[in-house]
Amino acid sequence: MKNNINPKSYTLIKYLLTISMLFFYLIGILGIVYSIKTKNSINYDDFWVSNYYYLAVVCLFIAIMSAVSYLIIRNYMHKNSGHKFNKKEKIYTYCYSFSFIVVIFFTLIIIFAKEFAGSSLLIVDSVVLFVVFAIGIEISLLETYSRITEQALINKMWFLRKEQEKNEAINETIKENNIEKSENKKVELKDKKDKNPFMEE
Repeated sequence: MKNNINPKSYTLIKYLLTISMLFFYLIGILGIVYSIKTKNSINYDDFWVSNYYYLAVVCLFIAIMSAVSYLIIRNYMHKNSGHKFNKKEKIYTYCYSFSFIVVIFFTLIIIFAKEFAGSSLLIVDSVVLFVVFAIGIEISLLETYSRITEQALINKMWFLRKEQEKNEAINETIKENNIEKSENKKVELKDKKDKNPFMEE
């Protein structure tokens, strides 16, 4: 089985997942900041109050794009790895993929909570942020469990390929050295014949 997947790719794409969740969390923090700023009165001159929706939508866009990019790349890597998910790995993958939808739903609640939560806004935002944080941990764990076997397979194949390339390079070097020695012997024999007085007569 041949593939060109570098094992480090699994670590690199995990950053996309981390970035996605960080921006989901950031939306929750923005909601809490907004609720604190507007607890007594709404001051539209305040940066966090006047730009709340703008900042929240930008964070949501980055979070969703990072999550979608992660899922696409992860699916591409899985198909090219040659590994087939077992029943548990399929469940883990479906669960953490669906959890993104749940996180988006709760994030939207945080964004629009100020429209219906009233004086309970801070409580609503805090509780929902805690739920999003818990789901984020669940996503991270399930994602890790879903790729353990696959990544181990890729690590093994990468190691074997590197060993094969190393052995091929060594054999090529030995072959070149043998050719060079053979050429040198031919030159030495030719020189001996040229210097032989009986050959000159």
